Amino acid sequence: MKVLLADDEAFYLEWLQDYLESKGIEIDYASTVDDAILKLKKNYYRFIVVDLNIPILSPGEQFANNASPVYENYPGLYIANAARNSGYRTRQVIIYSVFHSKEIENAAGKLYCTYLTKMHPVDLRREVDSVLDYDPSADAPPQH
Repeated sequence: MKVLLADDEAFYLEWLQDYLESKGIEIDYASTVDDAILKLKKNYYRFIVVDLNIPILSPGEQFANNASPVYENYPGLYIANAARNSGYRTRQVIIYSVFHSKEIENAAGKLYCTYLTKMHPVDLRREVDSVLDYDPSADAPPQH
C-alpha cells in the first residue's frame, strides 16, 4: 500500500509519516504541483494528501483549463482536480491548508474532496484512519 503526500513543507507531516510507516504504508512525496501530477500519472496510490499552498513550477497551458482565482491562490487544487479526473474516488483525496475559508470549502466541495486544516492534526489522523478502513474498490463497477 502506497500513499502520496504532496507538500513543500514536509515537516508539517512528519507525524503522519511516522504514523503511516508504523502501519506498513509506503510513502511517496511531491514538493510541487508538477511533481505530484507526474507521480499521479505513473503510480496509483491508496490515497493522497495535498497541501493547497504547494508551489507550481510551470503554470502554463497544462493548467489553463482550471485557471481561476481560487486555483491560482491555492495551487494544490490542481493536484486534487487531476486525481479526481484520473479515477481517484472522493475519499481518496484529502486536501488541507493552514487557511480556512468558504472559498476553499466551495472549491473542495466542487471536487468532492475532503478538506481539513493543518491546525487540527487529530482530524487528519481520524480521516486517514477512516480512509484506510474504507475499500475504494467496493463501490467501483466491475472490470471486464
